[in-house]
Amino acid sequence: MTIQTTNPWSSQPFPTFGETLDGGLKPESKPRKLDEDRRPRGFGTWQHFREDFLMVFGKQDPVQTAAVQLATLRYDPREPLDRFNAKILHLFIKGHITEDHAQIAWYNSKLPGFLRDKIALTYPQPSNMDELMDRAIQLNRAYLLNRAVDTSQGRRIQRTNLPRPKEATVRAVSTGKLDQKTRQELIKQNKCFYCREVGHRAANCPAKRNNNPKTRAVEQEEESNAEDDGDPDIGLNAVGLDDGLDF
Repeated sequence: MTIQTTNPWSSQPFPTFGETLDGGLKPESKPRKLDEDRRPRGFGTWQHFREDFLMVFGKQDPVQTAAVQLATLRYDPREPLDRFNAKILHLFIKGHITEDHAQIAWYNSKLPGFLRDKIALTYPQPSNMDELMDRAIQLNRAYLLNRAVDTSQGRRIQRTNLPRPKEATVRAVSTGKLDQKTRQELIKQNKCFYCREVGHRAANCPAKRNNNPKTRAVEQEEESNAEDDGDPDIGLNAVGLDDGLDF
């Protein structure tokens, strides 16, 4: 089979691929120079593809993997402490952590705060990893046993951080009604029945929490009765010496 390359209507041959009708080369057919600075499309070269593939799907470094797992390891109080010890020892072996001081530092950082504090209060202190794990197991077992006993007996588990005790006041020491002699002395000194301070009465005491109007009325009546039952000198002293009274 022959391919006709001449034009039957003209003596000029057909233009071939890459040529124009006037016989010149097409602009597209001119050789192009590769732009080396141009960013490669896709994965780039085969070497780039291999590197990216191995980075995502290849084998990881066991030491780095152990370091990441050790950093994210947390102790779950619902699991036995022996199982946690086995996990952290396995990561120590994978991560090539063999020094005692490094293992002890990692282990203490993973323990709960209450257990770490209990270990710090024991004497003598653990000198290696085996002693530290044994001490943690003993103290954790005793803590869980005491907690179970308290729960079974219906007792509330005491908080570790107890609230700060409040300071005792004079009112907390002197409970009940005041006798007549004490009232007369307080009126003579112009002191409050409630807080023993000068300058106000018990009905308007700022240190009192109960500010009920009924309670204030009862206390005002008691104070007035105490003033009436006393001698005249006490009543004058209760009024004050700056009122300009003439004796």
